[in-house]
Amino acid sequence: MLKRSEILSPRTTEAHVEARRKQIIDAARACFLERGFHATKIQDIATRAGLSTGAPYRYFESKNDIVAAMCSEALDRNRQRFGTLNLSAASRAIFEELSAVYFAAAHEPGAVDAARLTLQVWEESSRSEQARKVLLEDFSMIQAHVSKIVIKAQEQFEIDIALDPMSVAQTMVSLVLGLIVQRAAGTDVNVEKYEEATRALVTGRLWNSVNRNEKPATNPVYLRAAVAPHIEREQLK
Repeated sequence: MLKRSEILSPRTTEAHVEARRKQIIDAARACFLERGFHATKIQDIATRAGLSTGAPYRYFESKNDIVAAMCSEALDRNRQRFGTLNLSAASRAIFEELSAVYFAAAHEPGAVDAARLTLQVWEESSRSEQARKVLLEDFSMIQAHVSKIVIKAQEQFEIDIALDPMSVAQTMVSLVLGLIVQRAAGTDVNVEKYEEATRALVTGRLWNSVNRNEKPATNPVYLRAAVAPHIEREQLK
C-alpha cells in the first residue's frame, strides 16, 4: 500500500483519498455479505467498487487491512454515541439514553446484514493483529464509559456498591452484543420486545415483588396474565 503522501498528488486531495477508501470499504461489505470473507478476493472488491483490479492496493495492504478499517469506523461511531450523552443527568436517565441510542441502530434498515457482517469482522480480527487491536480498543472504550456511569450510580446508591463496576458494565454491554449474535444467526428476535426486556433487566423492573397469597383480583401477576394470554396460568400457581 502506498503511503498517504504518495497517494496525494496535485490532482488528489485528502477528501478524495477518504472518499475512495470509503468506496472500497462499502464494496468490501457487500462482497463479504454475499460471498463471505474467505471467498472474497480483492478483485471482487475492486469490481464491485467499479475500480481497476489493483486500485484497492493503493489504499489498503490486504483484506485484513480493510477489516481493520471497518473496526476503526465502528470505534468512531461509538465515540460519537458516548460524546452525545448528557453525563450530568441522573444515572438511570443516562442508561435509558444510551439504550435508546444503541437500539435505534437495531431498527435501521439493513441492521440484520450489519449484524452478520459484524460477526465476520469479529472472526477475522482473531487473525489480524491490527484489526484485533482496534476491536479491543472499541470494546475497552465502551466498557470504560459504562463503568464510569455504573460508579456514578453506586455513589448515589442506585446500584449495589458490592458489585464490581467493570463486571456490571461488561454484563450490560453483552446484552447489546447478544442481540447482534442472535440476529446474525437468524434467530427470530423482536427488537422492540428485546429492548423492553433489556430495559427491565437493567432498571430492576424484571422481577415482580408481589404477595402470591393475594387474591387474583388484586395480585398484579394475575392481572397481567389476564391481558397476556401467552402466560400460562399454571405457572402462576
